[in-house]
Amino acid sequence: MLDRKQFLIIQKLVETQIISKQVLQESLTMTSRQVDYNLEKINDMLRLNKINVINYDGAFISVPEDAHDYMLTISSEVLDPDKYLFDRKERIDLLFLILINGGAVGINDLANVLDVSLSTMHKDLRELKTKLLSQNLKLNYQIGQGYQILGAEKDIRWHLAEIIVDRVSTDNYRMFKWFFNVVQGQDIQSYIKDISDKAHKLNISFVEDHKMQFIYTYVAELTRIREYPDYIPDSKVDYQKLKGTVEYKLAEQILHEESISNTNSIIYVTVLLLCTTIGGESKFNFDHQVFEYNRAFVKEFASLSGIDFINKEDIEKQIYTHFRSMYFRELFGFPINNPLTTQIKHVYSDVFVLVKRALLVLKDQIGSLPDSEVAFLTIHLLNFIYSENNVDDKKPVAAIVCQNGIATSTLLYLQLTNIFPEIEFLPPFKYEELKEKITSIDMIFSTFYRAKLFANNKPCFIVNPIMTPNEKNILIQKVHLLVNRRNALSLSSVINVVQKYVSDKNILDDIYNGDCKIV
Repeated sequence: MLDRKQFLIIQKLVETQIISKQVLQESLTMTSRQVDYNLEKINDMLRLNKINVINYDGAFISVPEDAHDYMLTISSEVLDPDKYLFDRKERIDLLFLILINGGAVGINDLANVLDVSLSTMHKDLRELKTKLLSQNLKLNYQIGQGYQILGAEKDIRWHLAEIIVDRVSTDNYRMFKWFFNVVQGQDIQSYIKDISDKAHKLNISFVEDHKMQFIYTYVAELTRIREYPDYIPDSKVDYQKLKGTVEYKLAEQILHEESISNTNSIIYVTVLLLCTTIGGESKFNFDHQVFEYNRAFVKEFASLSGIDFINKEDIEKQIYTHFRSMYFRELFGFPINNPLTTQIKHVYSDVFVLVKRALLVLKDQIGSLPDSEVAFLTIHLLNFIYSENNVDDKKPVAAIVCQNGIATSTLLYLQLTNIFPEIEFLPPFKYEELKEKITSIDMIFSTFYRAKLFANNKPCFIVNPIMTPNEKNILIQKVHLLVNRRNALSLSSVINVVQKYVSDKNILDDIYNGDCKIV
């Protein structure tokens, strides 16, 4: 049975068949002993399936072709719960999900369903209890019945949404599929398809990860929606106006599938949708006012930055795709997580500060926004600050895909076009459009891992949206090796030869990372 650490290592080895141990340790924040232990566990699985094992005796890890093909298969999105062990953080979040869905649950049942010992479960429950205190929630225990989470409905639902938003935004949500399938007995894929189809017919769009945030939050809350059908968040909003939105129609349709017709329940799901959908043309009076706020922000940013935008209407429309959901998140107190906030504040500090100052023009209307939202707006504005590359038919063509949508892809676009002037990068597009573009591209750069990206028979490079100098150096070597493969030696073949004559691990790492100097 594999655990999360082993799956993470497998994903890295699918990306590249030869990697420095040091690089692997740093990228996964593991010790040398942890890497060796988990590699041996993976090798045990390979031996069991009569597949060549991974070589990790030296400073580098190399993966045989048959092992690479097998790992690509098992690292696909479809996760078999019987072959995966949850780490502690996953178990804590799963405990919360379990204990807010239905009545009290005994400790033996909790230990059995999560496949851990009673002593481990006691530790997990103590950690959950401490965590809940900061959320104004209480882990309650009743003799003869078991554990249950108590607190205000708004706090329970907010914390549930926070868990889902944080995990989806960091691409760490395999556990939800297990929860829906094993604990709730729901086919989450059917929900994804049904909601996506209905949204498409109503011309409702999501940013990729926001769609998953909505669907997972909605499905996870169905039990509570049935138990507390009249709950809606406190707000100054005239909820009757929401009935005129297409989001209300979608909420009505998907709840009808659950035999739920309570008006307040429909309004609540409408709120979830407004916090996660992309803004488009104004559809009702309330929406029109939000667009005017958006326009005022763009005007203020242009004034503060001194940039005379020629295509101001395009900018207003692009910014509005995020601004609308941001407005409703602030209005209803829906959580947001942008894992790139710290890096954006550091790398694009000037633009970030200008965005934050420009938002002050709307302080009375929308209040003070968190840095995560400011960072998202910063990314969107960067779309209009860079200049497009000239098209060169002779250049290899590359696509950039990002789970967080077009805006985050822009960060990568800015860096990659500077690093690789010999490659023609397609302008950022939605991940869902990759399938129709795949025949016209030569390689893929992605900010997130999906096994099916590597199944396209196109070279795929997994990178961070904002790369460190060392990450850039490693990527340059990988890409240049691919582009010039006809005239270049294989890096793995070079390393295999060098390892025979050089025993110093630091020197080997320097050679691999391109830092070795000839004296």
